Amino acid sequence: MKLSIQNIGVVKEADISIDGLTVICGENDTGKSTIGKTLFALIKGIIGYEEDFQSEISYELATRFRQIHRVIEQEIDLSQLDDEQIGIIHRHIPISSLFLAKQVRSGKLQYNDFLPFIELLKQLYDDKIIILETYERLLHYIKDIEFFLNQEINSNKKQKIALERAFFSEFQTLITDESKVHLMDNDINGLMIEFNKKSKIKNELSNLENFYFGEITYIETPAVVQFFKLIMSAGVKLPEQNGRRFRETVPLHTKDLTRKLFNSDSIFSNEAFSNIHEMIYEAIQGDFVYDNGNNDFYLNRNGKNIPSMDIASGIKSLGIIDILIKNSILNPNDILILDEPEINLHPEWQNKYAEIICMLAEYGIKVLVVTHSPYMVSALHHFSKNKDTIKRSFYLAEKDESGSYFSDETDNVMGGIVKRFAYALEGMY
Repeated sequence: MKLSIQNIGVVKEADISIDGLTVICGENDTGKSTIGKTLFALIKGIIGYEEDFQSEISYELATRFRQIHRVIEQEIDLSQLDDEQIGIIHRHIPISSLFLAKQVRSGKLQYNDFLPFIELLKQLYDDKIIILETYERLLHYIKDIEFFLNQEINSNKKQKIALERAFFSEFQTLITDESKVHLMDNDINGLMIEFNKKSKIKNELSNLENFYFGEITYIETPAVVQFFKLIMSAGVKLPEQNGRRFRETVPLHTKDLTRKLFNSDSIFSNEAFSNIHEMIYEAIQGDFVYDNGNNDFYLNRNGKNIPSMDIASGIKSLGIIDILIKNSILNPNDILILDEPEINLHPEWQNKYAEIICMLAEYGIKVLVVTHSPYMVSALHHFSKNKDTIKRSFYLAEKDESGSYFSDETDNVMGGIVKRFAYALEGMY
């Protein structure tokens, strides 16, 4: 599989092979992470992330209905209303706001169905049963509901919308009318995406039905373990919300990873990965698990549960891989993106992590590693060079006044990439 990128962020041009082990190296701010985020947004859009975005919209709708119900309950004296008026309120704003949101999303309720309720609000305001402030607040919530509903009602190209939402969540302002992405899965199937000035896809998409991918997972920081409750309560930024503030948002890849760690059963489905679990268990001297009862991640060590707040970041880094393996999130033909996995790791553990990465690639997972650690690069080179079953590619990102470019250094890892890292220490000793 080959990924080509033009004019996204600082990346001027990049042609990257994604198959087996792919390593992208370079200084800070050379667009290394842009490669991983582009691949993630692209695959997530293709495999149907539309359903998860639908859940985000359902959340926003349910929130508005809850807010309306709370205002009615606290600020309107129902004893002043007749039976017909009370019936309109109960019919349109039930206590179960989530149920109502689902009814709307399923098409069983449309925005026009709320017109009797809107007319009732105006009547109650005219009759001075509700004050102007309450009336305007309720109309504001209703306008938000109309906003979300109309976005969906007017959308008939869900695949394109899913891709646009995925790219917007990852990049927002970094997508321009010069941005292009080209994915070649083989010699036959190719997908070209071109964007316009509003970060919308301007060309027609073809061959999508010929693409098949497993899951894709992006790991950026072990902090998701410690802050997973906050992340789970946050939303994913949608282009429809641009300029409108609803709730706190996180990037799509952060939310996706947190869901995978949180919603899991801890059951091995691929025994081939059990030796990786054993390596991690030995390295962190315990078992990294999620405890449903206490709603937290723990390191079980010698019969004692150490909560996430007290676990070292390096242990969390390996622990995330362990949970993904144990819960069958990582499987052959899946894609795993690791953004600077060396962070918080001693060189010895960087070597251990590199060995685990190469084993995952050997078992059929496509692994993309973004790094600027000479230890990580050297270790990945060492553990992969003698494995005939691993296709491997090493790239060096470099930046000039026009942007970043990527050169293939697969045949010159130690003399090219690692030596280039060593230049940064020249003259210091």
